[in-house]
Amino acid sequence: MEIAPYLKDKSKPNKVDEAARILRLRKNVIEELLSTEQTYVTVLNTVSQIVLSGTNDNNQKKPVINADKQKRLFLNWQSILNCHQKILEEMMDTDSLLDLAQHVGSILMGSRKNTFLELYRYYINNFDHAHNEFVHLKNTSSTFTKWLAETEEKLAAVKIAGSGLTLEGFLIMPVQRIPRYVMLIDSLIKYSSDKDIGYNDLVRAHEQFQSIATLINESKRKVEQLEEVKKICAQIYGFSSETLLSSPDVRLIKSGDLFQKKKNMDRKFFTLLLPDRFILTSPVEKRDKEVDHTKFKYKLCAAAQMKDLRFYLDQTREKLSLKIDIMSQDASVPEKHYRLYNESDQEIQQWNVTN
Repeated sequence: MEIAPYLKDKSKPNKVDEAARILRLRKNVIEELLSTEQTYVTVLNTVSQIVLSGTNDNNQKKPVINADKQKRLFLNWQSILNCHQKILEEMMDTDSLLDLAQHVGSILMGSRKNTFLELYRYYINNFDHAHNEFVHLKNTSSTFTKWLAETEEKLAAVKIAGSGLTLEGFLIMPVQRIPRYVMLIDSLIKYSSDKDIGYNDLVRAHEQFQSIATLINESKRKVEQLEEVKKICAQIYGFSSETLLSSPDVRLIKSGDLFQKKKNMDRKFFTLLLPDRFILTSPVEKRDKEVDHTKFKYKLCAAAQMKDLRFYLDQTREKLSLKIDIMSQDASVPEKHYRLYNESDQEIQQWNVTN
C-alpha cells in the first residue's frame, strides 16, 4: 500500500535540494570573499594615496616623515597593495562565481605564493615596533601630531570602509585580514568536495594562512606581555619605559617582594625579572617629596642587563638568601651587591633562574 505523501519521513533532505543548498552557501562565501577583497584593496589604495604620498609638509617643503622613518612606520604597505591589486585582478578575470570558487586557491597560492606570505610575515613581525614608534612620535612630536590630525581628517572625508577610524586603526587592517581569509577559506572547504576542481589548492591556502594566523596570535601575546611590563614600570619613579622598546623580548618572568636585612628593620624591595634585565625598586615613602605619590608606587634602586648580573644562592647562613652582584662596564662606577631574603626559601629558589 502506498504511503500518503503527508505521512512520509521528511527528516532526510532530498539529495538534489541538499546539493542546491550547499552550492548556494558556497556561492555566498565566494561572494563575501570577492566583495571584502575589493573593499580591502580600496582601503589599502586610499591609505597609500593619502598617507604614504602625504608625508611632505606643503608649507615647509620638507618631509614630515623621511623615507627611512616612513618605512619603519608603514613597513611594506605599498608592496601589500601591489600584491592584492594583482590578486583582485585575477579574481575579476574569472568567468563566474563558481569559476572563482574553483580557482581562488590557486590565485592566492599561485606564482606569488612565497612573495604573498613573506609580505605578511614581514608586516606582522615588525608591526609592534612600528606601532611603538608611531605612539612615541604622537606623544613627542608636534609636527607629527599636526600632520596626523590633517591626515586623519582627509581619511574621514573619504567614503570607504573604516571611514572615521584613526590612522592606527587603518594600519592594523593587514593583521586583521589574515583571520578573515582563514574563516572564508575554511567555509569554502566545508562547502566543497575533495573531488571539486581546486580543492587541494584551497586546503594548501588554508594551511598557509593558518600559519600566518598563528604568527599573529604570537604577536598579540607579545604585545600583551609588553603592556603588562610597561604598566608596572610606569609606576617606577626614575625608570623610563622607553628603554623597553629596544628589547626584542619583553615579558615578565617573575616579580615580587624581597627583603634586605638591616639592623633595625628589614628593607623591602619590589623586584622584576625580564629576559634581558633585572629591576630593583623600593616603595615610595612620605619623605620622598620629589616623587608624585599619585603616579608612582616605587622608586628605582638599580636596573641592569643580565650580562652585567650574577645571581647565586647563599646557603651558608641559617636563612637561604639570594645574592645579586651588579657589575658595571664603566670602571669608575662601583659594583652593587645585594643579599635578599624572603619568608619562603622556595620563593628565593624561584628567583635563581639565571643558573
